[in-house]
Amino acid sequence: MSVTYQQFLDSAKLFLSGLSEMDYRNAASRGYYAAYHICLKLGKKYPDFIDDRAGLHEKLIRKLESAKDRNIRSIGYILRMCRSSRKKADYLLDDIFSKKEAELTINQAEKIIHRYPQIEE
Repeated sequence: MSVTYQQFLDSAKLFLSGLSEMDYRNAASRGYYAAYHICLKLGKKYPDFIDDRAGLHEKLIRKLESAKDRNIRSIGYILRMCRSSRKKADYLLDDIFSKKEAELTINQAEKIIHRYPQIEE
């Protein structure tokens, strides 16, 4: 079965309706991956950012942030913000993660998703 970025976003929103911090952490994580997967499509149009020390996610973000088109660069910056939130949600377990943080991540992911068709034209 194939999965889409929209299904990640739908899952994020479902977790956001939960009541626990774990739900909010999962919401932010799924929201990030919705944005990441649509950015992967966008990133295929640009040359790879060469840096052997960077992981796949960082390479994609740097590629977008270094694009000549300012709309693409702004998507890269937004994706970086979403990734920071996802890292906090997934790795910084001693830090409190709020519903507001999850909402912000999902809103930023939606911003990327809504901009994507305009850039593809």
